[in-house]
Amino acid sequence: MDKLFRTLALDFPDLEDLVDEVHDSAQVALGDVPAFEAVLSYQDPSGPRLSIFSFDTEWTALPSLRTAHPTEVSAYRITPYIALVEISGAGRRETDDSALESTDSGDQSLRFSALSDSAFALPAGNPAGGEHRAESMDIAAIALDVTLGEPGNEDTDTEFSLRAPSTEEFYRSYKPRWVTPHAHIEGVINSVEQRHVELTDQDFYFCTVQTPFGDLALALPADAEPHVGQACSGEVIMVASTHHWPPRY
Repeated sequence: MDKLFRTLALDFPDLEDLVDEVHDSAQVALGDVPAFEAVLSYQDPSGPRLSIFSFDTEWTALPSLRTAHPTEVSAYRITPYIALVEISGAGRRETDDSALESTDSGDQSLRFSALSDSAFALPAGNPAGGEHRAESMDIAAIALDVTLGEPGNEDTDTEFSLRAPSTEEFYRSYKPRWVTPHAHIEGVINSVEQRHVELTDQDFYFCTVQTPFGDLALALPADAEPHVGQACSGEVIMVASTHHWPPRY
């Protein structure tokens, strides 16, 4: 998870330093989040948010990323920190082992698991039943190990795909303990913006990748130096957040 925080320019020596820094800057919520003793939530003006949950004397830190255009999804809670997210959209060719699936109407849906700092606000569900809720969520992919194409060579052939193996296994085994927010993404970058995180005085790249469902936010580390038109491929962590946390900026 250290690489996840580094990508978002939220790099700290250890969790204790992170908690101390966020506590000094955070909106503090005590006792109003189900199942947790305390929660610290910090929204940076550049987009990243840190939510830190206390339960039984232990702290868990979850990052998320505010986007300009929240996505309408169907979602439910798998674990206290992971949500199952499904996005429906336009028709598209199906690819093997992809999270893209055809619906009865011929449209495509995208299904994946995501790290979520507001999973507690979603209903519990599973592939066999339970409640799904329509939500407006900020959806983003945070790069762990993403390779970019050659700069200056605009890619027009790479089609968007997202594979989420543990999510598909969940729909076969119904075992939530094996579900992770890891996914493999392929696509073409269609916007790039370098951003500066106030909390850490560090930078990251806020990019978007075109998909059949609109633009998907993609966070890349400061040393990536992406360009519009580059193909991207690799491992990401999907993050999804409802609007439970009020924006500060």
